[in-house]
Amino acid sequence: MTIMRFPEVEVVRIGTCYELIVDAVRREYGIELPADRGRHILPSGYLKEFELAKNADSSISGH
Repeated sequence: MTIMRFPEVEVVRIGTCYELIVDAVRREYGIELPADRGRHILPSGYLKEFELAKNADSSISGH
């Protein structure tokens, strides 16, 4: 499942058929979405997975 945030048009998670979504968004709205870096780089598909984990850790520790 691909997850996007609007109105920012930000990709949160790259999922199934992402290349079709990229093509449709480019064609219909002229917006370029980031390339799929592959499962070996982003196993979960979440583009900010490690950033989110870092923020969660710092909020738990109080920093």
